[in-house]
Amino acid sequence: MKKLTLTALLIFVLVSVSSFADPLHPAFNIQGKRLTEFEMRRVSGRLFIVDYDMSSDIEEFDYGQTPYDPDQEHCDIIAQNQADDMGLDTRDQSGSFNDYNDIVVDEIYKRYPDNRSSVPEEGTSGYYFTSSGDGKEHMGTYSRSVGSDTYTRNTNRSFRNTERSFTVPITYIPAGVISQRFVALPKLPFFKRYHR
Repeated sequence: MKKLTLTALLIFVLVSVSSFADPLHPAFNIQGKRLTEFEMRRVSGRLFIVDYDMSSDIEEFDYGQTPYDPDQEHCDIIAQNQADDMGLDTRDQSGSFNDYNDIVVDEIYKRYPDNRSSVPEEGTSGYYFTSSGDGKEHMGTYSRSVGSDTYTRNTNRSFRNTERSFTVPITYIPAGVISQRFVALPKLPFFKRYHR
């Protein structure tokens, strides 16, 4: 009888301990390449978050802009929408949102006077501004990982559906460009990016 009681007690203890153990363990430990926010837009699939209430829907705020005239050049609006998709705060350094339909690239550049750099700084994402003459004439977005000697350059040819991304050395300057500056943008906090 004592053996049966001890066996039952032992089984009870083992079942109790195993029920409190972490039930989720990764089946595989697969190494991969970290994707940029821009590259993540192109990945389809579902995101599974442990301890998330799946019954509630979370939506992303849309800070994007629409051109008044889609047939006009709009590298600035394309870049702003890319930065928005990357989860970046596109307010200028005075804290204002700007309608890029009403200003040109050189005016946008002047609204980011601080923290400009000639190469993208490690661990940052933001805008790049280029010119082939006086003033800034074109813009796009970039993303550089910590410890990398390359960065992802998200380009556009000023019209919708001309966007493309490629990886280049941090010293890359496109042909015909005589001046290029990078401005890091802060990440939007979760509560400013998503809502229910």
